[in-house]
Amino acid sequence: MQPDLGDIKRKIEEGRDFLDNLMLKIPGFKGYVEHSEIYDADRIIRNFMSDKLIDFKKAVDSTMGSSAKAGAGDLLPELDSLGIVLERVLKKTKYADYASSSFSGIKVTIEDQDRILSYDWSLIQVLDEVEKFVERFQSSDANELLTVIGDVKKKIGDFERAFDGRKSVILEVL
Repeated sequence: MQPDLGDIKRKIEEGRDFLDNLMLKIPGFKGYVEHSEIYDADRIIRNFMSDKLIDFKKAVDSTMGSSAKAGAGDLLPELDSLGIVLERVLKKTKYADYASSSFSGIKVTIEDQDRILSYDWSLIQVLDEVEKFVERFQSSDANELLTVIGDVKKKIGDFERAFDGRKSVILEVL
């Protein structure tokens, strides 16, 4: 389900304090306030995605521990590989440049902001799909776990490619 971008923007505008509203009235400050809001939105979205990836990594680590205790050593290399993939994607998501840092000195239209927010929403939807696989992963028995690990890796790869594509969307806006 696509969020109502107008509603999100209204909430951001309502969250402005007195000082922000005052600065919007002063010539030359409006751009600084809007830039700050874009930065905040980007930070919140990427932190949200990073938190989801951390939860997935914890699930993998937990399954590694229980597999080791159960003597299912044949699963450990696959689980370790999945953990490495998750760690790489987590770092990429958490430490990527903020979208707003690319906008310094450039006028970004509302349509451009909407386009970036829509793309970010599609990334969150991919993570929601990954979450379903991780839930299946946690409830799988040893026989089907290898298949589910492969499914999770594929979905994480889909997310990583989509996240890499985010840079193209930002560059198109510029």
